[in-house]
Amino acid sequence: MKKSDFFSKVSLLGKALDSPERLLILDSLCQAERTVENLAGVLDLPVKTVSHHLQKLKSSGFVTFQKKGRYSLYSVSCTGIITLMSDLKNLSIELLPDMKLYMKELDATRKKYRCPDDSNLTDLINSGKVIIIDVRDTEEFNSAHLPAAVSVPFNELDNFISEFKDTRTVLAYCSDIFCDLADRAVTRMREAGLTAFRLEDSVTGRISQTQWRSQVSGSSR
Repeated sequence: MKKSDFFSKVSLLGKALDSPERLLILDSLCQAERTVENLAGVLDLPVKTVSHHLQKLKSSGFVTFQKKGRYSLYSVSCTGIITLMSDLKNLSIELLPDMKLYMKELDATRKKYRCPDDSNLTDLINSGKVIIIDVRDTEEFNSAHLPAAVSVPFNELDNFISEFKDTRTVLAYCSDIFCDLADRAVTRMREAGLTAFRLEDSVTGRISQTQWRSQVSGSSR
């Protein structure tokens, strides 16, 4: 195969990713395995649209699926996809002025949300002074989560706030630095009088890619 032929093949991967919807789908599948219906609900897209893009991603080798009863459960095909999505996000900050500005503004507003010291999360947990909540959806929490974390999906946060009578500090986290669910959760909890902070790292930041993928794969097989 000539070098030009080689890169012609490689370019097919780029074409498969040339869609915001497909990137959204891949990003979601990096967090958890999902059905078409679940993806449609999470991403607020029509089922037909999600199904169409999944077929494109499947034919390009980015996703795979397994039958589970009446449903098809989709997942990313390899750990390289997780790494690729993370690299693409980080690269967007370096190459795209708008993204660089967005992250700069987000980082500035996050200063008041950051936990004073989360360098040793285990010590914080063992001290009994904090409770860690995962504000991603249930599917993502079940796939992989930080040790000792409690699942509190963002859309159920108000119930948590009304029932939380503890004096411990609440540490919230979501999928990664590009996700603002934890920021919004901290804002809402502080408005309700709770002492709350955002964990700087995400699930994928705290758990190695190999361990992450094994947890995701083992969660439903």
